Amino acid sequence: MELTLARLQELADKELDGQVMDALDGARNKQAILWGALFVGGVALPPLVLLLLR
Repeated sequence: MELTLARLQELADKELDGQVMDALDGARNKQAILWGALFVGGVALPPLVLLLLR
């Protein structure tokens, strides 16, 4: 199998696309965790604390 410059460029583009998508997925997961923590801290936790203080 001959590795031409065009094939090498195609492989590099494919690998770069995969790495960029992995980075974006990781950032999206971190953002989802942050929003979940903010929801729990700002919306769900205060009523529970008030119930415990009764």
